[in-house]
Amino acid sequence: MQRSTVLIIVALLAAVVAGWSLVWSAAARKTGAVLDAWIENESQLGRNWTCANRHIGGYPLDIELSCADSQFRGEVLGGNFAGSLGGFHALATVLQPDRIRLRLEPPFAGTTPDGDIDLRIEWSALNVAIEGRPNALTRLSIDGAQLTVTGSAGDLGAIDARAQSAQATVAPAPANGEAALDFRIAVNAAVIPSLAQPLGLDAPLDAMFAGAIYRADIAGVGKLAERIERWRAGGGRLELKTAQLTSGAAKISASGILDVDEWHRPRGKLDAAFEGMNPILGRLGVDPQILAASSLLTRFLHNAPGKGDGPETTRLPLRLGDGFLSIGPIRTPVRLSPLY
Repeated sequence: MQRSTVLIIVALLAAVVAGWSLVWSAAARKTGAVLDAWIENESQLGRNWTCANRHIGGYPLDIELSCADSQFRGEVLGGNFAGSLGGFHALATVLQPDRIRLRLEPPFAGTTPDGDIDLRIEWSALNVAIEGRPNALTRLSIDGAQLTVTGSAGDLGAIDARAQSAQATVAPAPANGEAALDFRIAVNAAVIPSLAQPLGLDAPLDAMFAGAIYRADIAGVGKLAERIERWRAGGGRLELKTAQLTSGAAKISASGILDVDEWHRPRGKLDAAFEGMNPILGRLGVDPQILAASSLLTRFLHNAPGKGDGPETTRLPLRLGDGFLSIGPIRTPVRLSPLY
């Protein structure tokens, strides 16, 4: 092979490498910009994240961004919160730089200056998938395993909860000209003593919620409470298409529409079915026999036989209004506190 031919081949290879390096660098900048956009969105919510030692690698096919120690400062549960995350590792590809997979490293720990809120969250695996920026989101999902939450949180008191797994997914899905955000949340084998003891739950809790939030503003400015108030004042609502809670033999399923009243309390009506819930209803001060009779009367008046229901299934509406939870014709002593 002539020397000139070799030089030409070497020059072409060098050009290809240089060109690909430019492509990779542009994709890496785009991936970094997506992460920066989400960090900026958190800042607009009053939560500030910092990473002093960001590392970028993965050349030539992947884009990898990592941070060994991420610090957090901002508003959580109404308090000025400061904490840290063990670190994160972000991965994208050159061909899809705006589709990012995040692996979060435990723990997340933080507290308020007065110690009123002091939380620690651990997990064996916690992954986040982001597609798009806050103002152009395509999909956001979270998948965690072996999660534990310990510590204390103000009026909520001591917290000691765990779950075998938890998943959440949100994705924009405009409907009838309205901005809408579809969501699905699932928690498996959760143990929450502060909830289980008052209700007498004798088994881990499985929960699943799916529906849509209408007039949601993902990329809006202001703190969380301000954004929720704008959403409420603008006619925002939450549609629960499916909601299921199961603990041992106790099961409740519901669907309906919820919103927030002027006192910032949840409000709405859900069509619900209760099965094996008599002990829990009794703890809430509700006579299960009255509910059963009301359920039979409702079915008779609406000519609804309730096909597929078990012998202990009770179908009645759940109403949230005036700061209380009502089941059928009975208002329970359960108070609905303001959300913000």
